[in-house]
Amino acid sequence: NCTSLTSITDPEGIDKLTDYMFANTGFEIINLPATITNISGVGVFSNCKNLRTVKFADNTVVEKWSTIGDKAFYNCEKLESIRIPSGVSEIGGWDEGQAFANCTRLREITIPEKVTEIKTETFVNCTVLKSVNLHENITKIGQKAFGYCGALEQINLGDKITEIGIGAFLKACISPHRSQDYPARYSCVAASSVLSYPTTSHISTSSVLDYRR
Repeated sequence: NCTSLTSITDPEGIDKLTDYMFANTGFEIINLPATITNISGVGVFSNCKNLRTVKFADNTVVEKWSTIGDKAFYNCEKLESIRIPSGVSEIGGWDEGQAFANCTRLREITIPEKVTEIKTETFVNCTVLKSVNLHENITKIGQKAFGYCGALEQINLGDKITEIGIGAFLKACISPHRSQDYPARYSCVAASSVLSYPTTSHISTSSVLDYRR
C-alpha cells in the first residue's frame, strides 16, 4: 500500500517476490532484475493502478523462469504489455488464478509453450484483449479464464485440449467455428469471429458461450 512508491534503488538485491510485496504501489514501469526467476507470491503487483509495462533483464536466463503466481498483476488497470519469459510453465498458482484479471488495457498476450493450463479467471475482464497466442500444449482452460473479454475475436485451440471450464469465454466476442454444433441463441457482437477447436474435443455450450434461452 505504498501508493507513492515509484521505483526501487537496488532491484538487483531482490531475489524473491513474496505475497503482496509491491501491491498497491505507484510503479509505472517494472524492470525485473536477472536475479528474479519467479513471481510465485500471491498478488505481488496487484492493484498497481499506474503500472503500464513489465520488462525483464536482458541477461535473464529465461529457462529458469517457472511461475507467475495467483493475482500477480490483478487489477493493474493500465498494464498494456508484458512479454512472459519462455521458461514459464505455470500462470496462476493453486486456487485463485486471476493472474491478469481486470487488466483492462492489456491488448495481446503470448502464452509460453511450457504452459499447459489457463487457470481460473486468468484473463477475466481484460476488456480490450484482442489477441491471444496459444500453442499446441494447452490441455485445459479454466472457468471464466477469458470471461468478459469483450474484444476477443478469435482463438485457436490445439488438439490436446481436453477440458474447458464453465464460462471460459463468457461474453467474449467469439462465435464457434462449427456453429451447427450449438444452438443458434448466444451472445456475441461480432458474428464473423471464430473459435477454432479440434473436432475430437467435447466442449459444452455452457463452457464456451453466454448461452441464453
